[in-house]
Amino acid sequence: MPAISRGLRGEPFDVEYRVVRPDGEVRFVHSQGSTIRIHRGARTAHSAPSRTLTDLKHAEEELKRTSEQLRALSASLQSAREEEGIRIAREIHDELGSTLTSLRWELEGIKKALCEPGTVLPGET
Repeated sequence: MPAISRGLRGEPFDVEYRVVRPDGEVRFVHSQGSTIRIHRGARTAHSAPSRTLTDLKHAEEELKRTSEQLRALSASLQSAREEEGIRIAREIHDELGSTLTSLRWELEGIKKALCEPGTVLPGET
């Protein structure tokens, strides 16, 4: 229910609204008030002092923009970590694979040398 309608029924109201000044500047205002009954059923609005919320609204917008940037930066950082993990895993896989292949060839050479009769192994005289 709109705040002013409550105020017209004698209930307290609490409302924020936007004011566009003649120079085009947008200001945000917060007002609280209630209706006071005057004799013979006439009503008039009695309002507590309004306060300007423009700086608060601008700070909220800046906080929202900063939060979005932080979220994007965090996602980018997570993506970079994952890519680095994949790169390291590939590098380890390639090095380990290369080393194991070299060892296999050396073992096959040793096996072949041991299986041939009269073969002298290095270090034997």
